[in-house]
Amino acid sequence: MITTLEDLSDEVLLIILNNLSVATVHYAFDKLNARFNCILNDKFLRLTFDTKNIPDRLFHDFCDSILSKYADRVVSLTLSKPIELFSSNSQIKFHQLEILKVARCSMSFSLLSILKQLQNLCKLSKLFICVPLLELNSVCRMILCENYLSQLKMFYVAFDSFISLNGANHIVIIPNNLKHLSLQCDINDLLLVLKYSPKLEYLNVVTCGNIQTLTNNFVLKLKYLQINIKNVSYVNLFNILNIVPNLNRFGLTGYVRDLDFFNGENLSSLISLTLDNFQMIIKTGIENQGSIDPNKISAVLNKDRCDWLSVQQKTDGICLELSIRSIKKA
Repeated sequence: MITTLEDLSDEVLLIILNNLSVATVHYAFDKLNARFNCILNDKFLRLTFDTKNIPDRLFHDFCDSILSKYADRVVSLTLSKPIELFSSNSQIKFHQLEILKVARCSMSFSLLSILKQLQNLCKLSKLFICVPLLELNSVCRMILCENYLSQLKMFYVAFDSFISLNGANHIVIIPNNLKHLSLQCDINDLLLVLKYSPKLEYLNVVTCGNIQTLTNNFVLKLKYLQINIKNVSYVNLFNILNIVPNLNRFGLTGYVRDLDFFNGENLSSLISLTLDNFQMIIKTGIENQGSIDPNKISAVLNKDRCDWLSVQQKTDGICLELSIRSIKKA
């Protein structure tokens, strides 16, 4: 009967230790006994490291004496303060790194300056940027339009600020290899992103503006699209969706002034572009309440082949909200 941690097999202990932090593993098990020392040196150990967990006064000593021993087993790294872990002079090499998160660094932190080192990390597949950074637009252009980090499969720009790809039309564009993407950008930049992300399957985007030019000479195979619009016209949105006509799941939120969004036939056209699950929650000014009839919308949409359909309208006295959810028949 197993009564202590040491009764477990090495394989089970390795599973338990996997994805724990470097500091937790080291301070809890280092030099505990010969068996644990052997496990901590196992090449299959997978660890995480967040720079915020080490006090500033101890950080450099920790990197030199402890992190350097485990760096080749770190698979997830969170940069919560501007440090030089990726400088060309650093002796710490994260050869197995799969996930990099940039969080709570100061605006002065330059991701652009470490891109060359990131390019050499062949297993890096996920990059999360959670704060606005110096030269972020340039970094996004390099990743999205020049495929600079060709190993990336997931790229999330997760903060409330629009990126700009201004100037991307004047560079030699190389399609990226991304499958998952989350960002905020102008609708024309969104079209550029879609055009040069042919392998994209999951997209979460906040967008606004009006399409200046549209050339539907490409089709994407997106499976999931979540889009938040800010005063985008129905025609502009429909033109974008024509590029991705076979969505499994489509979610639409936002604030609109275009009353074409509240036309049953138009909404039916949007639903027809979704293979499985459609969800829309949009708001407009309360002054448009007299022009919107949810019962009429529901009557039109019920003609579609849906297993389940819900159309609801509510108001807070300032905005009118229309909510539509549908699940299609197989």
